[in-house]
Amino acid sequence: MKRLAAIFCAFASALAFIGCGGKSSESGGNSSESVEKGASLVFSSFDGGGPEFSIEIDDPDVLAVKQTREYGNPRHAEMDGSPFDVVFRFTGLKPGETTLTISARSPITDNFDARYNAKVDASLSVSLEEIETTDFDPNAPLEEIEPTDAEE
Repeated sequence: MKRLAAIFCAFASALAFIGCGGKSSESGGNSSESVEKGASLVFSSFDGGGPEFSIEIDDPDVLAVKQTREYGNPRHAEMDGSPFDVVFRFTGLKPGETTLTISARSPITDNFDARYNAKVDASLSVSLEEIETTDFDPNAPLEEIEPTDAEE
């Protein structure tokens, strides 16, 4: 039964990734997520094979990030195959502009890198704009690497 639930969650998460950009929320909008002067990005995943997310900020002096995992129900954290949201909350540290890359990697769902431009204004409000999303085909052949001589 757990296996059936995991397969169902995998299918549901795959459907959620069709847009690949995640949900975006910036302060000042009609967001259900209130982040004072900040912005947030939300991506869907699931336990037992869903994508793991990582982030790289080109200029960490301009922008700080906090990554959390949020289950719809706290009890779901104890179940295999449970869906959850990965939430990135951004806070402006100083006025400026930087880019960030969020990477999603999974053995069974879509893999992608999403690049965003982040702007922090004088009041430290953060705005995000998606630049590009690059999908990776997990079935693509690996790039051949020429062997090199090892020096001893």
